[in-house]
Amino acid sequence: FQNRTGSEVPPYQDHRYGLSAGGPVYIPKVYNGKNKTFFFYLWEANKIQYAYDFTNTVPTAEMKRGDLSPLLKLGSSYQVYDPATTTANANGTYSRQPFTGNIIPTSRLDPVAQNLLKYWPEPNSPLTTTNEFKNNHFVSYAGPFPVWTHLARVDHTFNPNHRMYVRIMREGFYSESNRRFLNDYDGMHYNQDKWGFALDDVYMFSPSFFMNVRYGLADRWSDQYRFTQGFDLSKLGFSQTFLNQIPDPKLSSLPYVAVSPFQTLAGNGLYADSSSFINTFTANFTKLKGVHSIRFGGEVRQTREFSMSPTWDNTPRFTFASTYTNGPLNTSTAPKMGGEIASFLLGLPGTSSYMSKSADFATQEIYYGLYIHDDVKLTPKLTMNIGVRWEYETPLTERFNRSITQFDFGAASPIEAAVKAAYAANPIPEVAASDFRVKGGLLFAGVNGNSRALWNAEKNNFMPRIGFAYQVQPTLVFRAGYGIFFDSIGINTNNVTQSGFGKSTPVQVSMDSGLTYIASTANPFPNGIMQPAGTQGGLSTNLGQGASFFQKNRKNPYNQRWSFGFQKLFPGQFMVDASYVGSRATRLLIS
Repeated sequence: FQNRTGSEVPPYQDHRYGLSAGGPVYIPKVYNGKNKTFFFYLWEANKIQYAYDFTNTVPTAEMKRGDLSPLLKLGSSYQVYDPATTTANANGTYSRQPFTGNIIPTSRLDPVAQNLLKYWPEPNSPLTTTNEFKNNHFVSYAGPFPVWTHLARVDHTFNPNHRMYVRIMREGFYSESNRRFLNDYDGMHYNQDKWGFALDDVYMFSPSFFMNVRYGLADRWSDQYRFTQGFDLSKLGFSQTFLNQIPDPKLSSLPYVAVSPFQTLAGNGLYADSSSFINTFTANFTKLKGVHSIRFGGEVRQTREFSMSPTWDNTPRFTFASTYTNGPLNTSTAPKMGGEIASFLLGLPGTSSYMSKSADFATQEIYYGLYIHDDVKLTPKLTMNIGVRWEYETPLTERFNRSITQFDFGAASPIEAAVKAAYAANPIPEVAASDFRVKGGLLFAGVNGNSRALWNAEKNNFMPRIGFAYQVQPTLVFRAGYGIFFDSIGINTNNVTQSGFGKSTPVQVSMDSGLTYIASTANPFPNGIMQPAGTQGGLSTNLGQGASFFQKNRKNPYNQRWSFGFQKLFPGQFMVDASYVGSRATRLLIS
């Protein structure tokens, strides 16, 4: 049992339990594995509790009923304005009238906002005007984080030249975190389950030639979801028009609601489900011949990764701003506080509010490696080490080709004709209309003759290794070495680029700066939620937006490493070991 308090990690309690057993496999009257077959089993459980302290800002009773008048005691810069009084001015600006006394009439309060307010807790700490009505709620609790492990292994010796073992491992944990309000509506479950399997075989063909082959499998699964997974959105008063657009209500949760300065409601992460699966096979051989100790072999590793995160597909994300509650002009500075609160109470989400259609992915890469290495004892005092390794990492692929590959810089953009015509009507002297071009567009994997591979891989990644050890004196040895090492560019460093396969629909409450309002919190998407075009968008995909894609001929990053040093044994069996290790990143990853 341990109690720890530190500045880098939260204080926690850690209760640890374990059990292990091992010995020869013996089944009476069935099998006697003495000196041949052995087993080992380990079980360990760590019952950890992390301590969390949260200071929050939550709505006051006055704010919940639309009374923002206490803010005016802090000054006139806290005045909020009525979006319903917006009028257009001749100079292109818009005017608004203030809410009298900073009080929003009860009849104007949005029903959805009133229902959402129930999920913020009541203040439990005193408020003062000096902190602008902030930090009025405090929570302290211990969250569970149990970790458990199972490990089993069986070793068997067939004969003096042949032995094998099998190992199985399982490890997992779960946690309940981010319970900022310490209720059933705020917090996240996080689970992880890992499996491992290894089969190792050693065989001696002769006293000078032996083999070690191994197969390994690693499987990791994790998911996270909110406490409110499966939340019934109809309880909040959303319109049926909006509710009918939810694709899977079972994955809905309490909406994310960001209203400054309140602590974000349900602001604790996404629903996500991910896993990875790795198959590995290695074969290593050793041959002893005269002064040579030759080692050679290879490795094949297949890595697959899967992910889905459909949180915003089924739950709206609301962020409230002062866009329509500042004044007296729309160009005026926003209130120091209260503008966002007023927008929330009136049911007018900001343009950062949205729902989306997310894309899943299932990616794969395969790694190949071959090597040969020789330790040569040239003299009783000098040993040389020399070898070379070759690696090839296949380009990343997505199982259903749900990814962008490259950017076609030479293709005519779908908008080229329209843009050239507009430019020709009003060209600049520096560029003739006949020379004006609009080129480029994103390319999709596996479409129109494009390869399924997201880039072209290198096939000439050779890595020389050389070193030596020299015994200068019986008590002094000098060593040095040099090598080149390549790094990966596939899974875990770059996943797919899924422009076109996902789509966000922003909330647009007004298209004329607040003269009229077409959407609200209750019905945020009156024109429906936009659907991804997939590959149908072609070169038009992400026009007017950012573009992400992979370099066609990608190069693996690599670095050079070198070392030298010595060991000196002094009288009294006192030894000094001094060495220098250096490296240089010769080529970095280019995305």
